Amino acid sequence: MRTSGGKLRVLLATLALTAGWSIAVAQHAIDDFGFGRRVAGSYLGELVAEGEESPFFHFVLTLHADGTVESGDSGDNLLGFESPSFGVWKRTGRRQVTVRQIYLRYDDAGSLVLIGRDTLVTNFDEQLKSATGTATGEALAPSEILLSLDPNGGEATLSSTTNLRMSRLEVDVPWGSTDDNDVPELATPIECPSFSTTDAAIESFDDVDFYVLEGTPGETVQIDIDTVPSESDLDTIVGVFGSDLIAFAGSDDAPAPGEPGSFDSYVATTFPIDGVIFIAVAPFVFPYDFHGPGYSIGSYAMHVDCGSPVYAAASVDPAFKQPEPRDGIRTNKPQARFRGRYTPRPPTAPDSFGQVKKIAGTYLAMESGFFGTLYEIITLHMDGTFSVQFEGSQAGSAEAVRGDCRRGGRYLLICEGMDRLISSTGLTVLFDRISWVFDFDPALDEPHGYQVAQELFRTPDMLDPPRPNLGIDDDAFVTFGFGNEIPSMRRIEAAVDHSGKKKRGVRNLGFGKRVAGTYLGAVSEDGQPPGEFFLARLGADGTFVASDTSDYLYGEIDGVVRGAWKRSGPRRLETRALGFLADGDLVRNSLTVEFSEDGQRASGSLKREFFLRSQVLDPLDPNTDLPSVETRLLRVTMKRLVIPEEPGGE
Repeated sequence: MRTSGGKLRVLLATLALTAGWSIAVAQHAIDDFGFGRRVAGSYLGELVAEGEESPFFHFVLTLHADGTVESGDSGDNLLGFESPSFGVWKRTGRRQVTVRQIYLRYDDAGSLVLIGRDTLVTNFDEQLKSATGTATGEALAPSEILLSLDPNGGEATLSSTTNLRMSRLEVDVPWGSTDDNDVPELATPIECPSFSTTDAAIESFDDVDFYVLEGTPGETVQIDIDTVPSESDLDTIVGVFGSDLIAFAGSDDAPAPGEPGSFDSYVATTFPIDGVIFIAVAPFVFPYDFHGPGYSIGSYAMHVDCGSPVYAAASVDPAFKQPEPRDGIRTNKPQARFRGRYTPRPPTAPDSFGQVKKIAGTYLAMESGFFGTLYEIITLHMDGTFSVQFEGSQAGSAEAVRGDCRRGGRYLLICEGMDRLISSTGLTVLFDRISWVFDFDPALDEPHGYQVAQELFRTPDMLDPPRPNLGIDDDAFVTFGFGNEIPSMRRIEAAVDHSGKKKRGVRNLGFGKRVAGTYLGAVSEDGQPPGEFFLARLGADGTFVASDTSDYLYGEIDGVVRGAWKRSGPRRLETRALGFLADGDLVRNSLTVEFSEDGQRASGSLKREFFLRSQVLDPLDPNTDLPSVETRLLRVTMKRLVIPEEPGGE
């Protein structure tokens, strides 16, 4: 009886603690995770002054399921350089969300001159696709906020309220071909002496059409692919494979003789010794070796002619030439594109805290393509949102991309995001929509991906009203993606010294939900007043992003570091984040903080390491243990941003 009674008391105590935690969570900014998962996503928004019809301000805002917010805007940087905006949100009505976010503004010399704080009250439609509401912006004197390090304090020196409208960015990347002839085994049989089709189409970026043809060995075969520009946006490549599925001929932008210059393809070659060839038609990808998804879709006509004299010299692109024998063994060419891994699968949503949990994190990535090599920091969140920071994007040419993903398979994410390109004067000139595919192997240790499309929109077409999902057939954009490959992605790991204690990971979502939020932080040397300030977002899924003022030492403004965090004690966590410097080198920030019992404040230490580009990027190693060029040890204090109990609105 004593044992049973003891167990009962433990059970009752556990239930009481659980009930208390549930009540506390119900009052917290991240209370309703069911609603949070439904509203989580990226939105294109606009602000309209009272009495005006045309918008004067646009932004891309991401609501995370854990109650945190990231956003970037198209504001006029003539007034100074702004850090990214980070914030928090909570549900304040049946379909109403209240957002509070904060940003720092610096002058040209890098001096902090203003703190901005915005409060948005948005009312969603029944489908949670769009929202309308109000936005109140406050300009705060830095001295009032920073002396007390209180993002919730201070009196506004200037405030204004405007109307807002925003629409959700939907992932509508053409993906998941359902054609019957996507693999050589299901190739459509065609016959000599001639064959024509005018109703074929590439319907998705990963589509490829295979045809099989038999002829006389040594006989000439000509393959001509034509599109109608007014009816099709397709940029084709064509490959010719032997029965061993090794490519020996092909072409890209090579219209048939007598045809005007275009993105169409033409190739003339001869049948191999067994008289069997496979013809593959696919969207262009760089390099065009049938190894990744293309970036265009549309209809095409194909004409095949056998035996006739060639009306041009044999068009065999060097990239498709028959491999030379080497020690009696041929060097293999890629076999029939990427269908081995990119098989048709029913698209599925990012199941919130399910499968995506395993791949959620921040990665250093290398992208290679037509314009060379570019490095990126990519964050994939559990709730299906994502962000990408480009090398050099802090220089004022582009904001970080923010967007959403959907699952294309068990380990496949299809993502679409937006940023804006600005002129040297700070004025927005174009909005940019970019699509990626991220592919993970079952062990989750060798991810790679592709940038499958990039679309530049003339701002009036997309922004008035906000239309983030403007159709790809609209004349308002210019597509110039090149199917760039991301051959290497390496996860940024938080370096945690557990010192023999029980390992504590981010998978403990109870702790993750308690610390998730946006913080205003101060950095100082020991015994000195704060010399730098930053904003940081901690995600419940172990992701981390912060504005980084270290770049001012190198003549750069608006630096950002992205990375990961892990729990290392009852109220302690450690982060590791990486950022690009203006001169191409990198900074790595390692932060260790201990939270107060109420979770509203934290303090600890920051280790800031500066690395040469080659130390981190060649080879790709965000967690390198090579000695840094410079290391600084600093003290950090942070305080949480919260939403007032009575935010207004409905």
